[in-house]
Parts: sequence; C-alpha cells; structure tokens
Amino acid sequence: MFDEVDIALRSLLRESLSRDVVVRFDAPGERWTDECSGTETVGVFLHRVREDLAAGTPAGWTDERDPDGRVVRRTRPSRRYELCYLVTAWADDIEREHLLLGAVLSACTRTGVLPATHLTGALARTGAPVTLSVAQPGLSAAPVDIWTALGVAARGCLDLVVVAALATAEPEPVASAPVAVDLGSEVLGPPQREAGRGRRRAPLITEGVRDGQGSGEAG
Repeated sequence: MFDEVDIALRSLLRESLSRDVVVRFDAPGERWTDECSGTETVGVFLHRVREDLAAGTPAGWTDERDPDGRVVRRTRPSRRYELCYLVTAWADDIEREHLLLGAVLSACTRTGVLPATHLTGALARTGAPVTLSVAQPGLSAAPVDIWTALGVAARGCLDLVVVAALATAEPEPVASAPVAVDLGSEVLGPPQREAGRGRRRAPLITEGVRDGQGSGEAG
C-alpha cells in the first residue's frame, strides 16, 4: 500500500515539476544540505499513519453469488488509512524552494484526489478514491519537534494527508449448500407386538360347565 501511494505521488508531482527536480521519500536529514547542493529536490516524508475513523465502521462482508443466487465467495470490508507526509523543498535559494512548494500545493489541490491514471497495483484494483488534503486546518500536522528529531533546521514545509483504502485479502470461498441431510438415524417401521401379548384369552366353555365354575349335579 505505502509503496503504491509513493509511486502515485511521484507520478503526480512529475507532471507539475521540472524534469530536473528530484523527488525523494526518505527522511530528510543533515546530510541533505550537501546532497541537494546544486540541485532542486522535493522531499515527501511519511511520518505518521492512522486509521481514518471519520469514514465510520467498515460495512459488512461483500457477498459474491452464482447464477442461482447462492453465495460462493465473501470479501472482507476494506479499511481506510491516513498517510501523513511532511513535504519539504531544497534548493540553492529560498525563492526556488518556495516555487517548488507552490508547485506541489497546486498539484495536490487541483482535483483533491489522485487521478486513476497514477494508481497501480492493489491501489487501483480497490476502485476506492485516494484523496489528497494539504495545508488544511485540523490535518495531522508534523510535530513541532520533528526538526530536532531529524537533525535539520526548521524550514518551509507542507502537511500532506493521503487517505487510501487498504486492499483486502482475496475473496474467501463459501462451502456449497448441502444436497441432502443425514441425521444418522435408522428408519424403522411400526412397532411389532410380542407373540401372545396384548390379547384377551377367550373363556373356555365345556359342555354344561363354564370356565371357572365347578361341575356337579343339582341335588
């Protein structure tokens, strides 16, 4: 993601700066005074990255369906991040440095977004706009002690914030719906009665005598 944003910024600035101007993305340091002598250089130093919470909570997963309407793949929601750059200009005189900063300001505010023609790789595949904000109140400005940390004297600069979406992982396949469900139970028929169980015994009747009654002649 970071390298692709750097490539896009370099491509954008190349359209607005002279071909002789060098664009660097490493941290400026004391050695730059000698290294940039006799040349014109624009430094674009990434000093902070944070999630763009103003965009709100990412939406849910995106479903991809087959012709029958069944979900076959799901893609995680993308997150957007603020990439905060400190932009500096280096030349043999202050007038040239201000001219370079003005050219950068003009290039970044012309449309407010990085044109699609400058986007490459996953940054282009996401389809999400890559926005540019520069020198605006409330932006993530570089801390005042950054010059001491870098070991250089304070100089004119621009605070540039690029908001880009982090490319999500490849869509995750979803298991196909089952064709049949086996509960693991044996299908049984109606219960069988045990032999001789559940039947009433018919009374035994003999000639002249009922079952359960004594035999004999009346006196």
